Amino acid sequence: MSSTEAAPAGIIGAFREASWLTRARVLRVGAIFLVASLALVAWDFARHTENGVTDGRGEHLARDFVSYWTTAQLALRGDPVDVYDVAALSTEVRDRVGPVSEQIVYVYPPPARMLMAPLGALGFGPALIAWLLLGTGLNLLLLRRATDGAMAFLAATASPAVLMNTLSGQTGQLVSAVLGAGILLLDRRPIVAGI
Repeated sequence: MSSTEAAPAGIIGAFREASWLTRARVLRVGAIFLVASLALVAWDFARHTENGVTDGRGEHLARDFVSYWTTAQLALRGDPVDVYDVAALSTEVRDRVGPVSEQIVYVYPPPARMLMAPLGALGFGPALIAWLLLGTGLNLLLLRRATDGAMAFLAATASPAVLMNTLSGQTGQLVSAVLGAGILLLDRRPIVAGI
């Protein structure tokens, strides 16, 4: 640094220089967060399996996933139940996961049912595991193109976003993988990337 350049000061300087942000520290903190996340997921699983796949209040394991799975089963069965009718869908959910089940709402466009249809061929537990592994696995494959194995693994499994996605059974991991694939294809295949 020349004498004319001022050294960064205080907190702003620490973040600008980031000399404290070493690979070893990132891996250590990531591993700690992964262990804490796994413990939280295990606790959430135990709590949400008191009555089938619901807790005592009717909240579902993987809150949002139950609507994907139920509508996938209805689509495979060719059932004409209107998934946008909250009462009808909630009745279908109760028939599948238990009478204590809370009311749910399906807010996704009709094509989403086609994407979810393969999950309807599985029971709730196997479908949920397949759903979570699919999103995480695709993200891991994409992240491996950007960084090494350990960093990619932690990014795909140990971030707060992944924890929240896992607890809710949301589409975040899959959407992240699709967006990441689009970004990787943007220079070589812009039309495919846009699709």
